[in-house]
Amino acid sequence: MEEKKINFEQAFSHKYEFVKLQNEFNTETPRSVAIVGCAYMDDFLNELLRTVMIEDKKLFEDFIDRLTFERRIIMCYLLGLIDRKMRDDLIIIGKIRNKFAHDKNLNSFDVEIISTYCEKLNYLKVLWTEIDMPDTPRKRYQGAIIYYFGCFRVISDFCKRIDRKTLFNVSK
Repeated sequence: MEEKKINFEQAFSHKYEFVKLQNEFNTETPRSVAIVGCAYMDDFLNELLRTVMIEDKKLFEDFIDRLTFERRIIMCYLLGLIDRKMRDDLIIIGKIRNKFAHDKNLNSFDVEIISTYCEKLNYLKVLWTEIDMPDTPRKRYQGAIIYYFGCFRVISDFCKRIDRKTLFNVSK
């Protein structure tokens, strides 16, 4: 079996992307944080689907690229790439993004509907106790994006190591 060589530039690109995301979160408006954070999740879902699907660019562009954010979430869930809690959190992230994108007067995570969505995020129960829970809805949302940023990197890197041709006996 041929040993794959490590591409260090690619391996460390995730770190730079992560730092860029954190910097954006620290300097942007709530609306930008909501929209940009969700855009990162959408890109990761698309990348993950591209990683596990058979390489047929035309079919992929005709199908996957036309899916909505929520449909990409459901597709990843149905393929077993994400679990129910991650699916539910990503749907909440999409709802928050939509609220900010479609209500020009909304510019705070502290509004009741947004705050309520942020409290429902499942990742909070995995990482935090009541004592050290992020203290604002914005921090909870940002925490979810950062948490899932890491999750997607692990899932994607794992899926890239699987030889689909051997696993499914599929040729291009």
